[in-house]
Amino acid sequence: MGRIHALLTGIALAGLAGPASACINDHESPTHEREFRSQYARLGPRSSKASSRTPLTNSVLAGSGVGLLIGAFAVAATRGRARA
Repeated sequence: MGRIHALLTGIALAGLAGPASACINDHESPTHEREFRSQYARLGPRSSKASSRTPLTNSVLAGSGVGLLIGAFAVAATRGRARA
């Protein structure tokens, strides 16, 4: 019974956890954007083809991640039963 509670708690936490910001503790400085532009402006524009992901691609990636997470929980649950 305890493992079921742990499994359900893990699933609930995974479902409720939102995406973390890239820089959680980063504070914007007044000159931040000007510094950023001065560093990266000389690189030129990137081609849009290199990093274009469609919403379908993002959904497939997210779905496969969820599938792997569910599979990991299933393996952990069956290994725990086999040892008991």
